[in-house]
Amino acid sequence: MFLTLAGIDHAVFWPGIIVLGFLIGFLSGTFGIGGGFLLIPLLRYVFGVPFETAIGSGLCVVAISSISGAIVHYRKGNVSLKLGVILICSSVPGVEVGIRILIFLKTLSLKGFDNLTPQSFDIYLGIAFILLLLFSSTLMIFDIIKTSRKNAPLAMRDLKNYSITFFTHWYRVKNKTGSINHDSLNLLFIIVFGFVVGILSGLLGIGGGIIVTPVIVSLIGLPSVLVIGTSLFQLSITGSVGALLHTLRGHTDFILVLLIASTSIAGSVTGARFASKIRGIKIRVLYAAFLLLSTAFIVVEMIFQ
Repeated sequence: MFLTLAGIDHAVFWPGIIVLGFLIGFLSGTFGIGGGFLLIPLLRYVFGVPFETAIGSGLCVVAISSISGAIVHYRKGNVSLKLGVILICSSVPGVEVGIRILIFLKTLSLKGFDNLTPQSFDIYLGIAFILLLLFSSTLMIFDIIKTSRKNAPLAMRDLKNYSITFFTHWYRVKNKTGSINHDSLNLLFIIVFGFVVGILSGLLGIGGGIIVTPVIVSLIGLPSVLVIGTSLFQLSITGSVGALLHTLRGHTDFILVLLIASTSIAGSVTGARFASKIRGIKIRVLYAAFLLLSTAFIVVEMIFQ
């Protein structure tokens, strides 16, 4: 029931990792997230896997689970190839930047530069995950409150029909009259946003869906189920590139990847089918609640670690 992995000085409980794989896959298909924000801290704090190995192996799982979930959403018409391709083209360069930042910080910690030790390095990355979760959950909560005050069901709009225009306005495009065009998105905002998502992906091993879904749903106001499908499409490519780059740097344990991936695909397909049955504010409430629970869990694990 226990297995020794490379780079780990103790045996890990492999059935627990298999269960974790299904959970991560289910989250990927349900909420359009890779699940790395939960997978990486759990591998580190529960199973004792070094952060760099957890990040490299985790991105491999993120890519696998995202691909299977994206296929299901694409068949249901929940993917905007136009928006997804723009996010991919802008996030992929950011992945390399994020990996270089991770390696740089890890090197400094090994040298003990300015009191940055391997222990404090783990703590700082854990805090980064917590802040990321709090940011995403806060966005969703504000969006839920705003939507609830309207006392009206959300209109389902076709994401494929949105035009993406280069304009200097922040994230929406304004008409000549000065009013906001709710059917257009700012290309510059999407490019910058995608690049930041890529950096976080390479640095923390997350696919980026934990940022993509709340931002596009809350700030831009696109339908939840369509954003989830598009997010998974973007994650499948960005995660694959990140996994490859980390693997080339020796940050991947393929036995660990195999254990997690053995059930993540089934979990992703199950989650995608579940997401298609719930719409609008319900899925947002579930997403926000899960983010808050994940935050509390990681905090507890860090304290006892």
